[in-house]
Amino acid sequence: MTARGGGSRGAGGTDPLRASRTARAYWSSRIDTFQDVPGRLRHVAEWILPRLPERLDTLSDLGCGSGRMSLLVTQLVEVRRVLLVDISDVCLKEAEGLWGPASRRRTRIEPLRRDLAGIRGSLPPSDLGLFLGVMLYLIRDEQVDNLLRSCSCRQLIVRTPCTLKPEDEVIDVYSEAVRGRYAANYRTLDHTVSLLSRHYTVSEVERIYPDELESKFGNRQFIFNCFRREG
Repeated sequence: MTARGGGSRGAGGTDPLRASRTARAYWSSRIDTFQDVPGRLRHVAEWILPRLPERLDTLSDLGCGSGRMSLLVTQLVEVRRVLLVDISDVCLKEAEGLWGPASRRRTRIEPLRRDLAGIRGSLPPSDLGLFLGVMLYLIRDEQVDNLLRSCSCRQLIVRTPCTLKPEDEVIDVYSEAVRGRYAANYRTLDHTVSLLSRHYTVSEVERIYPDELESKFGNRQFIFNCFRREG
């Protein structure tokens, strides 16, 4: 296991609670940049659209950030209820505000402040879950497994960056943006599929961005279409 910025260590060498706090601070400080890294939102939306049913009773946006992707889904298909789940109060407020006044909403919005790295109990069941750009902040595999076990989504769409190196790459570095440590686990593609497959059948895996939209750090963004295993 390789760690950038902090020597060599395993995933267990990074404090998962600190990683959660860092993720919350990092994305709260970037709420104004959630509109779209140019072109990325379009690529994800174009991939998701043909895989949506005509109607959703409940959509779970796990680590919703600004909520722009779940809002986009409600504009494409009929959705009765959206669960906005995030660790950041700043992000939840921004996400809820995107839908405008409650009296004008066609969709019922329910913000839930939860730390996805330490979910206790079960989240409400949903037809579709969006788990976009969050898995890397669940440093330990047990945290990912616990979340997947806790969220009962009939279909789960996951986007996460994967390292191109032969082993997972844990980053634990100082971030000027949050004036503290920034921690993330960039898993290999095979490892990511293995984790998802514990609770879901992974039906599709694709790279989602062209090279010019990829991170300068050398990782590649993949998207996974998953369906809940029965029993």
